Amino acid sequence: MHNFLPPFAALLATLTLFTASEAGAQAQCAQVQQFTRDETRELMSLMVAPEADPLEQLFAFEDLMCASNPVVRNMALKAGASSGSADVRSQILFRALTQQQIIRVELGDGRKPDGTSGEFSSRVLELPVSATNDVAGSISFQAPGGAACNQNHHLQLMGSGIRVYNLINLGGRWQLLSGDMAYSHGDAIEGELRFIDTVYPATIKLF
Repeated sequence: MHNFLPPFAALLATLTLFTASEAGAQAQCAQVQQFTRDETRELMSLMVAPEADPLEQLFAFEDLMCASNPVVRNMALKAGASSGSADVRSQILFRALTQQQIIRVELGDGRKPDGTSGEFSSRVLELPVSATNDVAGSISFQAPGGAACNQNHHLQLMGSGIRVYNLINLGGRWQLLSGDMAYSHGDAIEGELRFIDTVYPATIKLF
């Protein structure tokens, strides 16, 4: 079952950002790092340097995401989002999503095949993260025990975007919510999601 949030969901997401980020850092890092100011400044400078080698940027990003300071980790995400490398931005996208305990999808006005408008039961769809798979690049919304990603309730990293495939129980019947969302730069990923016969503009805030 999925819960639906009222419009103040963005505020709740902000309040839980640091807690979720701390949990994400501990889960994805062999050891949380205590960087000095100079080390932090050097790594961050590499992240924003337009002439920097993409591989070096990627290494700097992964180092910063293991920093003990949650503000530094959040700054690394924002700095990486402006990278000229699609590969670096793809990694930023996945790490930004795996930092979240709940992925919130903001939905716009729906569009039916006949051109009429449709409306979802809520403007914000809440998808609690239960498991992540770094190797497969997937995030599961329902995975008993958090052991693996569930193929019926997940999103999949697709280069610089994601593909959503999520079955929702509606009145005792399973209905598919699916679609692709693309990421270029900035703090959000956008696309369209289809539910039953209606297509909705969709946005996920990354940080």
